[in-house]
Amino acid sequence: LGPEGLTIDTGVYDTLVKQPMTNAKGKDGLLIKKGSASLLLTGGAYDVAKTRVDEGTLLVTNETAALATELIVNEGAAFSLAGTAKTAKLSSLTVDGGVIRLDPGDKITVDGSVSLKDVHFSFTSLPELNSDALDVLECAGRLDDASAKALKRALIENVAADGAYVEISSVYDEATGKTSVG
Repeated sequence: LGPEGLTIDTGVYDTLVKQPMTNAKGKDGLLIKKGSASLLLTGGAYDVAKTRVDEGTLLVTNETAALATELIVNEGAAFSLAGTAKTAKLSSLTVDGGVIRLDPGDKITVDGSVSLKDVHFSFTSLPELNSDALDVLECAGRLDDASAKALKRALIENVAADGAYVEISSVYDEATGKTSVG
């Protein structure tokens, strides 16, 4: 894919993509997901510089997805690992009013920056509160305060039963240079 990108408009029908997607030689590619239905990525390799989810859901179905991409999830759109996928590795993550849909125990690892604004989380079933099921994000470097607060709020809203006390924290590990949230 090239810098002008490829727009996939799923309309109201779920769409399955089996083939690998990569940047054109020497170019930074762009994939734009539009339409209210889901775009299911099942292909092995996914190396597209930027992926923008404007509408509907981008669903990754590989058990361990190495998405070498800057992922942007806009308001009303969703990124999902629900089902077979357990982990996704991204080059960066920006969520502005979008949804992250996970199974308990799923985890997103980000090698670059993370920016979360009005992020929402949706779990396929209620995670156990005293487990690693809430260890949902690991990013390189420190998570900025606004993103950490947005993530904590989103997780607490979606996993705490009325009247329950839940502590969600982001921990920066100086030895690894990574922040884990859970």
